[in-house]
Amino acid sequence: MDVLVVGSGYAGLTAAALLARRGLEVELIERSRVCGGRARAIQRDGWIVDYGIHGHRLGQSGSAAQALNLAGECIEWIEETVHDSYIKFGDNRQQQFHGIGPFLLGEDYSTLQKLSVAGVFAHLLAIDPQRNSGRNVAHFLRWHSDEQVRGLMRFLCFGMIAPELERASLGELVDFVRRMIRTPVEQRLGTPVGGDAQLIGKLRGAIEHAGGKIKLSEPLKSLEIQNGRVTRALTGKRELEPRAVVFTPPLQQLHKYLPQGALDAQFVERASMIEPTAGVSIDFGLKHKVSDLCGTVIDLDLPSFGKFPSNSDPSLAPPDKQLATFLIVIPAQQIRSRQAVAEAEHRLREHIRSEFPGFFEAVEWERRLVVPILDGALLRPGQSRWDRPGLRAPGVDNLFFAGDTTCGDGCSGDIAFDSAIRADKIAAEFLRSC
Repeated sequence: MDVLVVGSGYAGLTAAALLARRGLEVELIERSRVCGGRARAIQRDGWIVDYGIHGHRLGQSGSAAQALNLAGECIEWIEETVHDSYIKFGDNRQQQFHGIGPFLLGEDYSTLQKLSVAGVFAHLLAIDPQRNSGRNVAHFLRWHSDEQVRGLMRFLCFGMIAPELERASLGELVDFVRRMIRTPVEQRLGTPVGGDAQLIGKLRGAIEHAGGKIKLSEPLKSLEIQNGRVTRALTGKRELEPRAVVFTPPLQQLHKYLPQGALDAQFVERASMIEPTAGVSIDFGLKHKVSDLCGTVIDLDLPSFGKFPSNSDPSLAPPDKQLATFLIVIPAQQIRSRQAVAEAEHRLREHIRSEFPGFFEAVEWERRLVVPILDGALLRPGQSRWDRPGLRAPGVDNLFFAGDTTCGDGCSGDIAFDSAIRADKIAAEFLRSC
């Protein structure tokens, strides 16, 4: 074959679809029985449930939509906005978030607070992202003690799943805010109709329509490398000899598939030490509606967020029932601790109980997930896009990377889509040259 793509998450499906569309002989292998990776979806008794909460930043203008467009597909979006989102921070207060502009013009805040926020954002937008990627947001705010200013900055950091100001990359935050400002409010978040099942199905269909192959329940066992090239890929079922390989699982796992010394030891060690985000996610099937919320409820002090996806997309739940999903973020180093996980889950359940009275009396079923990797890389100093591994394996001509642990732009799933679009181009150029 021309290209072997490893993994069927966002990055793997996108890379395979784009490479197959070029007329290349492409095969994708996936260890699971279903496509989607950390974005897979299940259907049960009229419910469509994603693997946790998924939202695509910038909606129709974002990297997910761009990937689908390049693959010759389009998708039906449910547009969501931050207008429907509620935030809690400090003193257990709740407020509806209408954006920075309304904040500056509203009557709920003093002139001094408004001037402080305006000054912070003017300074923020003047910063060079790359030069400040190694600084944290707390350092940037060291002269600002106002609770509202810090709360707004925590909210923005939470938008890129880096909820601690002390650990969020300032450069990544600047880039994130600039992207949001350039996008109309109504397009800043998008969710596919029918959940991510639609997106995954479209990409899978694009692969197969272009003649690509998808092999499920076939995990990669190892890659053999000789003279600076991958010569064979072993799956346990077959021995494959691809001209190029696009590896899309989290790069923390890369060392498992390579012979010792095949890649630069420092690169392999750095990849294996990438810190992900982690958390506990709980999906609930409710016997009846308990909330009309169409946006997201965010508690910055837990930190957690939750939503009722079937309010904006009734296809996700049977008639007269409701789907709810909540997530609490836990430091990756604590996710293996049963006590830490139990305590976090307890706080999340108490938060749900206080915000939505009668919620647990309406529960028909629930699915609890302890997720050691939510996003492949926490966007902290030292792990910004300018620091993460590139899309080419150093010293191996025909091994390419894509996924949310690489240097793609954006955050969360955006990184996976963007890196796959770029990996398609450089892999195709390599194949043309040889």
